[in-house]
Amino acid sequence: MAATSATNFSIRSPTSFGSQVGLNSQSKTFGVRLNSKNCLKRFSGLNLAASFSCNLGLSFLGKEGIATLQESCVPKAQKQSHGSEYRLQPPESYKVAILGAAGGIGQPLSLLVKMSPLVSALHLYDIANVKGVAADLSHCNTPSQVLDFTGASELADCLVGVDVVVIPAGVPRKPGMSRDDLFNINAGIVKNLVEAVADKCPDAFIHIISNPVNSTVPIAAEVLKQKGVYDPKKLFGVTTLDVVRANTFVAEKKNLRLIDVD
Repeated sequence: MAATSATNFSIRSPTSFGSQVGLNSQSKTFGVRLNSKNCLKRFSGLNLAASFSCNLGLSFLGKEGIATLQESCVPKAQKQSHGSEYRLQPPESYKVAILGAAGGIGQPLSLLVKMSPLVSALHLYDIANVKGVAADLSHCNTPSQVLDFTGASELADCLVGVDVVVIPAGVPRKPGMSRDDLFNINAGIVKNLVEAVADKCPDAFIHIISNPVNSTVPIAAEVLKQKGVYDPKKLFGVTTLDVVRANTFVAEKKNLRLIDVD
């Protein structure tokens, strides 16, 4: 199934030929033709392959723009041999595990991951109450398969063959709790989880959300080093939630629109 569309639009701008602006002005019309082609090649169960092509002679992106898109946005882009047309192939689907999926961060995060077209399998792990979360998410009409895993005895099975691991597990900071108190609890949780990741999916990308993130990430790094599988390009500390909250607080304090705060 393929669809091709072409759009023409004109930009009319005045060009002055007089000694004063606006005298003897004439208008020039610049025409730009856009051509796009979207082709859904194959969709079967968990397998999704899509591609689109851009004709360099017609695309406003130009040769350099297409090359940049090819290199940075789509890792498996391929240049076709005929003419100046590039065919861009999206990456394959990924198996994602969320450790701490039944918590206050884990549940909405799991929903967001379930909605991603890049995810083929979603493994949800927690020490309790994860079966209900998995059951609800499995009803979402996206291709990814949802499986639940409960307790330490099922952690290893959760991580087998996983490409991406996200760890929101741990306790939130409560009133009267210092960062040291938070660290003493969450450090042990992160350590145990990362040890399992190192054993079962050492090549996976690991995203640490558990606070204090500036302390839990170094712990994860040391665990991976001891296991001999540390890769600094595959270990991340996720601070997006902190940034979003900070933007909201600043906007409220300064009476600004959220869109104007970054």
